[in-house]
Amino acid sequence: EGLLVKDTSTERLGVLLIQISGGVLGHWGADIISIDGLELETSYGFACALLPFASDVARPALLRRLRATEAALASPQGSEGVAPALVASQ
Repeated sequence: EGLLVKDTSTERLGVLLIQISGGVLGHWGADIISIDGLELETSYGFACALLPFASDVARPALLRRLRATEAALASPQGSEGVAPALVASQ
């Protein structure tokens, strides 16, 4: 067991991560979010997706990342350039 729990399907998890990044990239390409929003939303989405599959070794770092991105999304400065639906859910 490394950073993922032993029985994780990396192929299926990879599909999920591609969908997250594709959605965020689409928002950036359509000028819905800024480049900073792209980075923040990708980080948030990846942390959320990886957390259920994280080993005990990886979980603390992912939780820190998740808390940090949630705080940034909730702040007025951090939510600039972020998808409106994500800001509204805070």
